[in-house]
Parts: sequence; C-alpha cells; structure tokens
Amino acid sequence: REDRNDNQLVKEERGNSQRTNSPPRAITSSTMGRLRGGRWRLRPRRCQARAPADRAAIPWALEPPTMMPTPPSQVRQNYRLECEAVLNSHAALEFHASFQCLALAFYLDRDDVALKHFHRFFLLRSHEHSKTAESLMFLQNRRGGRVSFLDIRKPETQQWESALQAMQDTLHLEKCVNQSLLDLHKLATDSSDAHLCDFLETGYLDQQVKFIKELGDHVSKLSNVGSPEGSLAGYFSDKLTLGDG
Repeated sequence: REDRNDNQLVKEERGNSQRTNSPPRAITSSTMGRLRGGRWRLRPRRCQARAPADRAAIPWALEPPTMMPTPPSQVRQNYRLECEAVLNSHAALEFHASFQCLALAFYLDRDDVALKHFHRFFLLRSHEHSKTAESLMFLQNRRGGRVSFLDIRKPETQQWESALQAMQDTLHLEKCVNQSLLDLHKLATDSSDAHLCDFLETGYLDQQVKFIKELGDHVSKLSNVGSPEGSLAGYFSDKLTLGDG
C-alpha cells in the first residue's frame, strides 16, 4: 500500500506538470519528506530570498517618497523672500543667545559658584530671547512666509573664570544680536516693507539698545568693585532688584 501511495504521488506530480506545461520535478529526497509509517510526501515549494541585485532592479522600492511642493500663500503681500530668509536666520540667532544665557545661568547656579542673583538675571534674559524668536515665527506666518528651523549653534562658552567675564561675554553677544536686528531692519527698509520696519522698531530695536546700555553700565561698575566672586553678588542683590532667592 505504501508503494501504491508513492506511485500515486509521482503520477499527480507528472499530471500537474502537464497541465502547467512545465517539466516535472525530480522526485528526490530533497523534494520529498518522510511521514510516519515510512511514506513520503512532496515538500511545498518555497520562494528564494530576493538578492540585493534583484532589489536594486526595482527602482520604485528604493526611491524616497515624492515631496509635495509648498503651496503658495494667500496672504503674502510685499514680503520678499530675502526678508523671509533673514528673519529665519535671526530667529536661530535668538535661540543661540537663549542657550548661551541659559548655560551661563546654570553655571552660576552650581554649588561651587552659587551666585543666585546672577543665575536669575541670565535665566530671565534667556527666556526673553526665546520669546523674541517665537514672536518672529508668529510674524512669519502672519506675513505668509514659511518658518524654517535652522541649525542652532551650541553655547560658545560653558565655563567662565569670573562673573565679570560672564557679563562681558554677554555684552558682546547682545551686540551681535543687535547688529543682526539692524541688518534685518535695513533689508526691510530697502524692500519698502513698512510692516516689518514697524514691527522691529516698536518691539525690539529700542529694547535691545536699552538692555545693552544697562549691561554696559553694570560691566563698568563691576570692573571697579574688586573681587568678582565676592562683592559682585552683593552688588547684583542691591542694584538689579531681582529679589531674594
């Protein structure tokens, strides 16, 4: 009976090959498996793994998805692409200034430095820079521009010799931010963009100049105090009116 079953399997395989016009498979031990009782059965065919060369022959499987073009804005008016690009660049600079002040604030809050009034002063300034960057991005959307998040540079310095040096570094940073604002304002003026000019004049240029003046006054006074780590903490407590920590 087992011999008849084997012969029947061979006949079925030959019949299948005739119907599909394909040559019959050779019945070998690699194509048959032994069942209990000594009988053999045909093993199912398996697809071979696709080789890398075969996958490379299918371009649609490797190409990245097509990016949809940015639709034109319906509210954009008298807003040049140059202004849009420079505004995005200045927003990235504001975030960099925020990170720089944040690094300084938490450096001054370390247990081996412990200048809490310095910490609060620079922490507040870090938040102001972040708010400025967010305001610029809101303006970008209102004018029909597109916000582009550029690479933000890490803080240039994360270790200072004294609080006075920290103030001097911050003064230099604020001047760079102010120069970037002036460049953006000049571009807006050359582009006859009255709205952008008014936005910068009423919201940021004057405040930036006032803060630079305040910071410069503190640097001048702190240079004559003496020991930065000793007397300057008390000076900030009295002069900056940041309150008790």
